[in-house]
Amino acid sequence: MTSKNYVVLIDCENIPAHLADNLFRKLSILGDTPVRRAYGDFTNPWHRPWLEKIDEYGMIASLHVATTSGKNSTDIALTIDAIELALTSGYDGFCLVSSDRDFSHLAKKLREYGLDVQGFGSAKTSASHRAAFTSFTTIDSTPANTESSAAPTAIATSAKSAPAHKPQATQNTRKLISKAIHDLGGANQKCITLSALGKSLKDADPSFSPKKHGSATLGNLIKQFDVFELVPKNGRPVHVRYIGNSKS
Repeated sequence: MTSKNYVVLIDCENIPAHLADNLFRKLSILGDTPVRRAYGDFTNPWHRPWLEKIDEYGMIASLHVATTSGKNSTDIALTIDAIELALTSGYDGFCLVSSDRDFSHLAKKLREYGLDVQGFGSAKTSASHRAAFTSFTTIDSTPANTESSAAPTAIATSAKSAPAHKPQATQNTRKLISKAIHDLGGANQKCITLSALGKSLKDADPSFSPKKHGSATLGNLIKQFDVFELVPKNGRPVHVRYIGNSKS
């Protein structure tokens, strides 16, 4: 039986580099991948780890330096390449590697062309985005609750007696916020509105909520880190900026 040929297009601004190994393990089962392209601003420290993986897996890097706020240049380049390849080549399908819902319409359009469109991304990817693909495969690891199947009665008893665990902000929370501010163009202490930051965090992770990180509001969550500063307007904190360690 002849193996199918797939085009692999990776949104490196949405998928972290440490997932590359698992991604290509799953791709090797799917079929051949003669076209492998990685898209992102690799001058950004958050995305730079992809450069090693690009060499390791023989990908072509498509560099798009963010000169304005947002990340639309990367998304547009990936979309244009996908449509061009779909219309001018004889590949059997596409592998779109991103949890970004902005690519849902692209996946649907490629399916209209009669192509097999495989999605790869986070376990937290929204159901609507998953539905746009022929099938969707998660490539990040979600810890299994092994204890619940081994001793459900003991755990239920323990849960009743133990106090509820309050979520807390961690260094991963700080990195998540820092990346969102950077993606919005908030370098060099430029102010970003809290509303824009909240939307960016939601776009990166639809399940994001300040309450999951131990705070009632995004503003309160920001206050937990010295590297951020809330900037008031008319007595209300409506902007945030990254100031590094200047407060310490």
